Amino acid sequence: IKKKIVLEKDSGVSTSTIAARYDIPIKTIKHQYRLYLSHGIEIFDKGYMYYTNELKVNSVERVLIRGESVTSVSVDIGLSTDSILHQWIKNYKQNNGMIVMKKKGRIATMPKKILEILKKDIAEMTKEELVEYATYMKAKEEYEKKLKALVQERNQSKIKPK
Repeated sequence: IKKKIVLEKDSGVSTSTIAARYDIPIKTIKHQYRLYLSHGIEIFDKGYMYYTNELKVNSVERVLIRGESVTSVSVDIGLSTDSILHQWIKNYKQNNGMIVMKKKGRIATMPKKILEILKKDIAEMTKEELVEYATYMKAKEEYEKKLKALVQERNQSKIKPK
């Protein structure tokens, strides 16, 4: 949709018309158009981007020390929105001139207490830990049975009799 929007803007359609048509803020359309003018239509083909701490700090310092605008720096480095650079600036200020990397990935769903119990040998567990271990294993077994039944049910529904 980003390509479609910038190509409409490039063909002379007004920003306010595009904003109304796609229900997108005018500022977003202007930013996307600046990206298009600066980097070409290929800028919208990029998927998830990873930015190094060096690039982040350098970009933040361009704004805070050199006085460049957030918009010009974010367009220059190809950020999809200004808000990304605003987040980096906030992070930089909160951490005394450093940008702290956020942890990526899925958050562990198993409680830490259970993880610690599972690491132990059964012979070393206290009575309470054994009860928790047994409860966890029972729940796990029930979950696996239900999952297996659902998979079988789904597979059976895909097989149609002749």
